[in-house]
Amino acid sequence: MGSAIKLRYNHTMALSLGVLSHAVAETLRISLPAMRKSRRGTLTRQECDASLVSWANKILIRARVELHVEGQENLNPLLAPQAADASTDFLSAIIVSNHLSLYDIPVIYSALPLSLRMAAKKSIFKIPIWGSALRAAGFVSIDRKSPEKARANLQLAGATIRDRQISLYIAPEGTRSKTGKIQRFKRGAFELALATGLPVLPIALQGTEGVHKKGALKIHFDQTVSLKILPLISAQGFKDSRAMADHVQNAISLARSSSEEKGLTK
Repeated sequence: MGSAIKLRYNHTMALSLGVLSHAVAETLRISLPAMRKSRRGTLTRQECDASLVSWANKILIRARVELHVEGQENLNPLLAPQAADASTDFLSAIIVSNHLSLYDIPVIYSALPLSLRMAAKKSIFKIPIWGSALRAAGFVSIDRKSPEKARANLQLAGATIRDRQISLYIAPEGTRSKTGKIQRFKRGAFELALATGLPVLPIALQGTEGVHKKGALKIHFDQTVSLKILPLISAQGFKDSRAMADHVQNAISLARSSSEEKGLTK
């Protein structure tokens, strides 16, 4: 009996390591060409967009993730210019979500048909090859140890978001939740919204922690993940970033609670 359990465990871990190795390989697959093209000055935003979506889809397929997306109609204000005129690019927004797992990132890229970049912790940019590719693609480095530097980086990013016509994804909790409960949102994303006038697009995530939990090696296959796109929230009308952060956090919490209730009644 003990031997059978050990064999199952070893088999599961081998599959998990295979998935993680595949994720690394896919990341290298898109990072190396991005670096080369960036050095030649030929890297385009459209190429980055396509590579990121391809990367995300392959990672989700490998873990056999079933993704359910709700609220696509709330993307219409961002997509309307593209629909009206094929030569017109997307509008910009600051996209925020709760943060449960490393799988949040491919889920968001797979679900949102936007030109999207991320604000990520500074240490990620120190990873050979990948860090250089992230910078080349327009990702933003955040120094968590220095709130002042983090704000400065976000303000610099805000100055180029409109010019490059991209949206910026920020996880305002700052780190993945170990319990699934949303941690209080930090103010950086909302300071950026107030400073630039860009709207915030809230995203409610559920189930990604079922695929991969923080600090774990094991990947759980065949998990169902839900992503709910909430209506855009204008920065106007909020007295400060704290008020806006709390408002958006509450909206995401309510959306998650509503989804949980629907799941229980099915």
